[in-house]
Amino acid sequence: TMPIAVSVSEGAQNTPKRKVKKRKSNVPKSLAEYVQKEYPSLTNQESGSYSIPSQFQVKEFPLIKGDMAELEVFTRLRAFNIPGLAMLIFHGNCYAGRRYAGDEQESGLIPREVDFAVFLRFKNKFKCLILEVKGSDEDTPPKNVSNMRRHALTQLKDHKEILGYEHGLSEETIAKIQTLGVWPNLNSFLHCNSCKKDHKTFMRKPDDCKNRGNQKNQNKDSSGERHLFSDTLCEGWLQRFLDSEEHLLSEKDWTSCLNVFLLLSVGSLYDEMEKTFFLLNPDQFHLLCLPSHLMCQPRFISGPAGSGKTLAVIAKIEDIVVNNKVDGDKQILYVCENVEVHK
Repeated sequence: TMPIAVSVSEGAQNTPKRKVKKRKSNVPKSLAEYVQKEYPSLTNQESGSYSIPSQFQVKEFPLIKGDMAELEVFTRLRAFNIPGLAMLIFHGNCYAGRRYAGDEQESGLIPREVDFAVFLRFKNKFKCLILEVKGSDEDTPPKNVSNMRRHALTQLKDHKEILGYEHGLSEETIAKIQTLGVWPNLNSFLHCNSCKKDHKTFMRKPDDCKNRGNQKNQNKDSSGERHLFSDTLCEGWLQRFLDSEEHLLSEKDWTSCLNVFLLLSVGSLYDEMEKTFFLLNPDQFHLLCLPSHLMCQPRFISGPAGSGKTLAVIAKIEDIVVNNKVDGDKQILYVCENVEVHK
């Protein structure tokens, strides 16, 4: 299958809450046709769990603590089995965009990675989750955990602002997306060695606790709904979230959000000059996800002219650069034959 170029036009519109201009993305019906052809189970499934990529993508060995935490979350999400639930799980989507600085958009592009975007369809309800996973455990110094908590909430806020600006999602739609920090190595209650009681994680400690410290910044971001822990990341939590009447999206807005992550996840390349998305087919995306190999054991890709060989190579080069695998000692050399140059 040849890759499809999806044209994206830019426009401007004023939002009712901020006096800023938002980039308006006009994704044509060719995207829907592409998805229906290459990923029919995305649009036809009635229940069950489906993830893109289908397996957890290991970036490097050995796994660091953060990657192990993401693997744990991925495994748990895939194991959820709620009758009538259709769940699409996107993980490790990288993108670049601009966020707000007051009422102005920043001029430079900021690279970001969404740990998990989860799309849920249950009893004619449509919901979306964005999850930021942190690998802190009980051995992590409290100050480091506190810094990571603030960092997670800032990242989630940036995801909403950047995705809304870059892809033209309305503020009303963005507000209905539930964002959560996930801590698979921490429990929702931590035992206090000072007062010998269990305290809710990230919540203000009682006044009679001798180890309460400076708590002026605690409890401002967490009401039990902004974070998930090892003992709360379970089917019971997901069932309650599905049954609630909060964070409901219309099917149209849900599909718009889904299209954004499809563009990010099926191996899309965005040409800033031509304002065009190039979508990779499953074979090309499989090549993109293959682990590194030795130079003495090269991989050979064959195909006729126009089959997408060059695009797959460019996508791999971008992936290497985005994941900071290029430095002074490791560089990229891309060599191709050009008849005109020979002449």
